[in-house]
Amino acid sequence: KAMLKYKPFAYMFDTFSKTKLGGTGESFNWRLIRHIECLKSPVFLSGGLNERNVKAAIKSVHPDWVDACSSLEIRPGKKDAGKIRRFIKAAKNKH
Repeated sequence: KAMLKYKPFAYMFDTFSKTKLGGTGESFNWRLIRHIECLKSPVFLSGGLNERNVKAAIKSVHPDWVDACSSLEIRPGKKDAGKIRRFIKAAKNKH
């Protein structure tokens, strides 16, 4: 309810960690935002998304965009082309 007083271009939901900065790979608790349609702004979902859970995340939350970073890496800063392709395929095959 508190979020309804804001009118941002979009909302971004990600996992917060007191001990790590960005790219923690920890999944966001999607149940916290099950009823986001009332926000009337686009939603960007992040936080621990990967090729195995992005389809369920999209089905549960219905975000406008999804984001993945550390789950697509072979090592910090180095992306894996195969993981990227599989993530995109899973995200597009949401139905």
